[in-house]
Amino acid sequence: FKHSQNDSLESILKLKQLFRGDLLEGCYFKNCDELNDLIIFERMKYEQRKVKILKSLVDYYEKEESFDNCLEVINEILEIEPYDEEMVLKILDIYVKCRKPVAAITYYNNFSNILAGSLGISPSYDLRNKYKEIRSTLSDCKSDGDMESDLNRASKVTNKKRSKTDIKIVSDCMKNIE
Repeated sequence: FKHSQNDSLESILKLKQLFRGDLLEGCYFKNCDELNDLIIFERMKYEQRKVKILKSLVDYYEKEESFDNCLEVINEILEIEPYDEEMVLKILDIYVKCRKPVAAITYYNNFSNILAGSLGISPSYDLRNKYKEIRSTLSDCKSDGDMESDLNRASKVTNKKRSKTDIKIVSDCMKNIE
């Protein structure tokens, strides 16, 4: 798939429909490790093609300012690539364009917690800067009391979600070490 500016919405949606489900989903060939590996490799290639198609759909919806559709497609991408910070940046931009800076801050906090919990890393420089920009814009637009209550509300939502998943680390490799 090679995206061009001339692609119509209908053609992109048709391409998207071709990529339903996984390639040879549920197929496993006993005693054929090489074939199974090849299927996994091809499945990943087709998944990347689907992501390209979905990103072109995001671009289309973004130009048309169809932000609900845009968010829906971005969420499809994040199901495939959950740590795609480019798409998270787009989500934050959309929330700002829709005048929902608190939603953007909440989303950033949730994503940041997922990165820290799952991968042990913090968001990229660009994503952290976008977050700081949103916070500073929010503080410029609101009085201190209003901003504090909104941010506290966003923080409570984030903390509620965080408390539902307890992280327990078990390590067998540290036994018998003096």
